[in-house]
This record gives sequence, C-alpha cells and structure tokens, in this order.
Amino acid sequence: MMARQRAPAMTGGLQRRLLVMLISPLILLAFLNAWFDYRSADNVALQQDQRLVALVPLLADSVIGDEARPGGGLLMLMAPPIEEFLKVGPGFAAFSIVDPDGRTLSGEKWLSALPPTTFEPEFHSEENQGTTWRIVRQRVQSVAGEITVALADGTDPRQQWSRAILFKVLLPNLVLITLAAFAVNWAVHRALKPLLDLKEAVERRSPRDLSAIDEQASPEEVRPLVLSLNRLFSLVNAQAEGQRRFV
Repeated sequence: MMARQRAPAMTGGLQRRLLVMLISPLILLAFLNAWFDYRSADNVALQQDQRLVALVPLLADSVIGDEARPGGGLLMLMAPPIEEFLKVGPGFAAFSIVDPDGRTLSGEKWLSALPPTTFEPEFHSEENQGTTWRIVRQRVQSVAGEITVALADGTDPRQQWSRAILFKVLLPNLVLITLAAFAVNWAVHRALKPLLDLKEAVERRSPRDLSAIDEQASPEEVRPLVLSLNRLFSLVNAQAEGQRRFV
C-alpha cells in the first residue's frame, strides 16, 4: 500500500524536476536577451552623449555678437552641425544659452537652469511634456562672455528601450516560455509513459505473482529497470520457495 501511495508522487516529482530543468535555460536565455538589448541601448546612449558634448563648443561658437537683438536674444549664426542636429529631430532636439545669472539669452526657456559649478560638461535626464530628454550643460567662454550652453536630445535610447522591452523582449519571451512549458510538459509526460505503464503493471500484480516481466515489451531505456525487477522477483521467489520447503 505504501508503494502504491508513493509512486505517483515520485513520478510527479520527477516530471516536475525535468520540466524545471528544461524550462530554466529558456528563462535564462530570456534574461540574457533583455540584458544584451539593454547593453546595446546603453552603448547607443553613450554615443549620444559623446555626440552632444562634441556639439557644445560648436553651439558656443555660433554666438557671433554680444549685443542683444530687439526683443532679447543673442546674435547667432548656427554652425551647420547644430542646424543639422536641430532639423533631423524636430520636436526632439533643443538648445538653450543662458547667462551666469540663469537668464535665458537664446533657445528654450525650459532648459534654463543654474550654471554648472565647474567648466566640465554635466549630463542628466529630464522629463518635459511627456518626453525624457538627455541634456548636457557646460560653461564656456564666447564673444558674449561667459555663458552656459545646453543641448537636449529627446531620442534617448534608454527611454526607447524601456518602452520597447515589454513588447519586444518580455512579452514575446513570456509567450515562448509558456508555449515551451506546455510542449515540454507533454514531451516529458510522453517520455515517462513507459515508467508509468511499468508502475501500473507492477501495481496490478497480485502479491503472490512473482513472475518475470516481459523485457521485450519495455522500451530500451526501461529494460535495465525491468531486469533489476526480474532479478528481485527471482530472489524473492527463491526465498519464498526455500521457506515453503523448510516448513
């Protein structure tokens, strides 16, 4: 009775272990895929930062006059790379030039902020009107004196990655893992069917039935187990016969 109660649990435990062992690599591959995608986006973001910091001196050199125009602002002649930067991404590229007091001299006022404490470029991300901007600010010397220039790029790869990870990475991998789990569970159940059939055949036997199990009717992978059972039946049968003769 104890053997009949434990057999299903042992079979189910083996099936669960096989399922976990086969599904775990798929889950690991999904996480690796997400990690590589993030690293790719991070590399693109690094290139974006390098591009922004390279445009900073060009934006400062675009200031050609220190006299304010009527209505405010500086006299500027945009360098071609700055014009290209502003035209390629309309609505996702902006600039600002402020004086040491934080007053906007040209460009977008929402980019106005206190000047950096050093002359080194400072990077940070800021959200404005639903867009996450990658911003670089730097204090520079120009014909208008000391100014702080800021460039902002709204096509932040980190932001695009965070939006796309759900639909391009997590969701497809989740569907794949779910389908794989059903397929592997079916395959494992089919693979363990000879063991289940052997278990049922042994359970249906009478306690006095110690005849050998047909080895040819069992799959090749199960035959070593069948041979071991037959040897056990033979030993038990011989022992029982010896007891009967003794009695």
